[in-house]
Amino acid sequence: MSNDKKNVNEFERLFKLWATVGKLILDGKRSVATVSEALQKIVEGVGDTVWRLHSPRPDQYLPDYFGTDLDKDLLYSTVHNMTMGPEDTVVFEWIMNPSTYPFELRENSVFLWKAQRVVNKKKEVCYMDYDKRCVVLKWRPLCARFGPKDLVLLKNS
Repeated sequence: MSNDKKNVNEFERLFKLWATVGKLILDGKRSVATVSEALQKIVEGVGDTVWRLHSPRPDQYLPDYFGTDLDKDLLYSTVHNMTMGPEDTVVFEWIMNPSTYPFELRENSVFLWKAQRVVNKKKEVCYMDYDKRCVVLKWRPLCARFGPKDLVLLKNS
């Protein structure tokens, strides 16, 4: 019985908080965008994520920054053993259920640096793109240029 009462109290608290947030928005004391972002993070489970993104320093994105440079940077960094691949649970879930793919990743190429192969003597790395409500796995040669929207997916430590 005390569990039921506790659940009722939590729902009551939730609805009171929601009413307060609504009032703060109407009074102009909270931004609709800020509240929307906070709610989106709750929906996506941000903070409980098992992943994070790695982006090399912005000044490294010069016209001649290639995947081979990024590969060397990762190899000699502390994050090299934290790279992810398609077989990782969260990635597999995104591929199988694209609606769970995080919104903040949808405009980027997200590289799964653990998944590499050699085709015609050229090393390639796997990456994910979000295309028309699908998560698509593609391959890019390491000899290609990499830019600021090319991010590496890492396990959250």
